[in-house]
Amino acid sequence: MKNRKLCYNVTSLKIFLREHKLYILIGCASLLVGIIIGVIAARGFGEDYYKLNFIYELQSGTYAFAKTFFIALLCTLGGLALILLCGFNRWLIIPAFFIAGFLGYRLGLGLVGCLQPSIAGGVACIIFYYLPLYLTAAAVFIAYICIVFSSLCGARGVFGSSASVKRLVLKAMPLVIVFTAAAILCCIIIPLLYRLFFM
Repeated sequence: MKNRKLCYNVTSLKIFLREHKLYILIGCASLLVGIIIGVIAARGFGEDYYKLNFIYELQSGTYAFAKTFFIALLCTLGGLALILLCGFNRWLIIPAFFIAGFLGYRLGLGLVGCLQPSIAGGVACIIFYYLPLYLTAAAVFIAYICIVFSSLCGARGVFGSSASVKRLVLKAMPLVIVFTAAAILCCIIIPLLYRLFFM
């Protein structure tokens, strides 16, 4: 029974990836371009580099567990809401991909910025905070872009009927749960474990 369910889930994932290959490729490209721009722009941050490293913030006593978690969650919910609004028209897919690009930009800033206080701490910060949190958010955004823009129908897009909007909101719930789990791990559990065992 478990093997059958696993095979079904794997097959469903393969079908999803195949049907939305173009959206996924554009989303990944937008993320990559954003990362490159973020890395280049990070050179202009100067002394503010240290603010991008949660280990430094823990050591200085300025890290806020709940605040960091809720900001990450609210930003992701806002991104999903904007993607849904972009579903009003097929041409609004371009601004939807800008959301993935902006996420990449923030990740690029973090990849450079968190290395400033110390290389070892910066690498740990990248591996245990930035990459899992931001790549999960990117996967959530790109998946929702695929879901929304494959549901477009008529002149008003997904807003042609309230049932269509409600269905898309419900489809966003599993994505929100996945990101919430990643945010709890990266913003609360990992920093807490670091404080307990390394400080």
